[in-house]
Amino acid sequence: MNTSLLTDSQLYALKQNKRLSKEIRLAVGEELGKRNLSEAETQNLVNGFEIRKQGSQKKLAFKWKVLLLIFPFFFVIHNIIASIILDKGEERKWKEYWLFVSLGFLLYTILIIVFARRLAN
Repeated sequence: MNTSLLTDSQLYALKQNKRLSKEIRLAVGEELGKRNLSEAETQNLVNGFEIRKQGSQKKLAFKWKVLLLIFPFFFVIHNIIASIILDKGEERKWKEYWLFVSLGFLLYTILIIVFARRLAN
């Protein structure tokens, strides 16, 4: 793996990614060690990473929440919303997305049960 072509910020982001294998993270750590970054450069990397991480903590827009509650069965809508969220790497939005899809399914299940009970009486 050729890590020498990556920028310092890319290496730091890879090192912070807990989902990567240990071998990759060790290789990235070795490359960061070879670069002999000063304390100020290291602090800039940490601050930049934290700012980007905080930016990914935005909530899912209200229009998407309503759309997912009303239409949880339209998979075309799921593909569009999921591709937008995954492209940006926004974890909080991804969790809210699945929450509202699940709530949409729950809403329709409750409506079907209530409707079936009304028909049975």
